[in-house]
Amino acid sequence: MTQAHQAGIKVAILSYELDLYFGDDIRGKLPFLSQVDVIVDTTYTNVLKPDPKAYHLCLDELQLAPEQCVFIGNQLNNAQGADAVGMHGLQLDVFKPQLCIDQAR
Repeated sequence: MTQAHQAGIKVAILSYELDLYFGDDIRGKLPFLSQVDVIVDTTYTNVLKPDPKAYHLCLDELQLAPEQCVFIGNQLNNAQGADAVGMHGLQLDVFKPQLCIDQAR
């Protein structure tokens, strides 16, 4: 994420209830979140992945077209949901994260 941020690439988090689980002050407690341009959180949107609306909410906030975006998620159905709206969906293998990072590049 740091490399993307430093390169001027927009970074977003499309999250399941981040603030609901961790509290709305979580953003100030995690320094890496300062490198995130957009956080779309179902705590407020009530739209869950892989519903196409979730991805479109994020795209709207980023002001990017789907084909300009890479979605990385640990669940195959969410990566497929990203593909379905025109993004490049990648499934993260938590045991081999570098493979996904290389694909995203």
